[in-house]
Amino acid sequence: MNRTPSTRVEKALQGVSLLEIVQDFVDLVEDEPGLWWGVSPHHEDSGPDDFVVLEKDQIWECHVCQSYGDAIGFMMNRGLPFIEALEYLERRIK
Repeated sequence: MNRTPSTRVEKALQGVSLLEIVQDFVDLVEDEPGLWWGVSPHHEDSGPDDFVVLEKDQIWECHVCQSYGDAIGFMMNRGLPFIEALEYLERRIK
């Protein structure tokens, strides 16, 4: 079994901004410092307060289906397999 070392995952998650990743796909509006709202990219019929990014915590949450996660989870919800989501983040590391 080919396993991905957790340090690789941690490095990718720490090296990117979830907010910047999400903003590539979703128009977000800052409600208060570090709290960004928008239409859920996972549901065509969602409203402008159905998706939130907590910038400090590097977490997103969809209020339509109650899914949430980190940058890898966001990319996987966009349809990428885990390893491709990880590689996408690695290409974005600053």
